[in-house]
Amino acid sequence: MKDHDKTAFRLSSILIKLNEGEHPSIDELAEEYNVHKRTIQRDINERFSYLPIQKENSRISLDPAYLGKLSSEELRSFAAISGVKSLFPSLGNIFLRRIFDDTVRSAYLVKGHHYENISGKEETFKRIEEAIISHKKMTFWYKSTQRTVEPYRLINQKGIWYLAAVEDKLKSFSVTKMFEPLITGETFAPNPAITEAIEQSDTQWIGTETKEAVFQIDSEAATYFRRRNLIPDQKIEKELEDGGVIVSGRFTDDTQALNIVGYWLPHIKILSPKTLDNEFCNRLKNYITDDISCRGSNL
Repeated sequence: MKDHDKTAFRLSSILIKLNEGEHPSIDELAEEYNVHKRTIQRDINERFSYLPIQKENSRISLDPAYLGKLSSEELRSFAAISGVKSLFPSLGNIFLRRIFDDTVRSAYLVKGHHYENISGKEETFKRIEEAIISHKKMTFWYKSTQRTVEPYRLINQKGIWYLAAVEDKLKSFSVTKMFEPLITGETFAPNPAITEAIEQSDTQWIGTETKEAVFQIDSEAATYFRRRNLIPDQKIEKELEDGGVIVSGRFTDDTQALNIVGYWLPHIKILSPKTLDNEFCNRLKNYITDDISCRGSNL
């Protein structure tokens, strides 16, 4: 387990304990998570500084007014946020405490623990959040074009922030590429079907037309694909007798799919579309030819 994953696990576990009304001591937590007492003290004093934590007789507890505010899954996401504060543009104590508010939290969707540098975008996030919560249209400049959209969610996908919004159809916009965001006076009624599509999407390219591809994964790698989705919109189509699996996924372009195939060689085979398999074979042949040519020139 990577360090940031261990931290997120520890923080989420502690948050769950506090949320359920437990009163653990520093020594007990340090022993349970096999870390030094100073690490637990740092968790409480720095990472959880936004929380109204009470301390009495070397034990800690959460202010009763905050008990039961979040579900276990929400607490895990909240802990991940606490462990990597740079994920958000301005993670002061007030900002984090506001995430306990159901209305504010509904504007955000975090997928992944890595993050981009978004310093200087605090005002942009604030305006987007306000527009989402109040269901108001907003305008901004994006790729030299002024856009007018219906904003739905701020999404962190693999560390990059996107705005999922409707502009004729559902689209995603990189927040760091948005300029001069303004909230208009015009309101809109959120479409539940669009909200569900955003929640279910495994890729940041929401609203972009995708193509399906089907792969055969051998038994050595199949476990990883069963454990979690390793390709966008992954679906296990069939379990094979030899322990392998047939999986499908959806991609915005061939390069996205071919990069995944290259990473999982020799444990993956493209079943369809045939054009994708031909493209990969051609790329592989060209790579081998160029590599042999390069090695020959160095002899």
